[in-house]
Amino acid sequence: MTAGPVPTGKVTLTMEFRYDSNGSAVSEEYKSPFSFKGRIEQVKIERKTQFEMRDGKPVLMRLPEIDFIDDKDGKPVGIGKFIGRRPILAFGNSDGDQQMLQWTAAGSGARFMALVHHTDAEREYAYDRTSEFGRLDKALDEAKARGWTVVSMKDEWKTIFPVAAGQ
Repeated sequence: MTAGPVPTGKVTLTMEFRYDSNGSAVSEEYKSPFSFKGRIEQVKIERKTQFEMRDGKPVLMRLPEIDFIDDKDGKPVGIGKFIGRRPILAFGNSDGDQQMLQWTAAGSGARFMALVHHTDAEREYAYDRTSEFGRLDKALDEAKARGWTVVSMKDEWKTIFPVAAGQ
């Protein structure tokens, strides 16, 4: 397959699982019908897990089902699942973090929400409203409207990648 334009909208991934003789998933592969040129977004896909007794021993089995995807509305789901409570502060850098920031902001008491705005193409990457990856558009609008902190890497970071000693 040749590289083409980056698809927009939803992309369907095919999940393939391989199992050992006990029925445990030993490997998994996620395939996209597209090939990508350049950097692409990576998100964590959490699989459902269940407790079972196998040959009299307790085991946790990873099931061939997706529990949640750690992006957009899946982020607060993951926070609830693994931390079990609403955060008091949250940091993000793309529209994929907007729901996590909303979830944090909706709690009672003092809260802190911040976005790191990647504005320094010279020292790192610059991406925001029109980027093909790491888009920061809707969350940036909401941050300004709700008074969340927005940090510009270009304007507010003296060092982005420190120079290693001896270079």
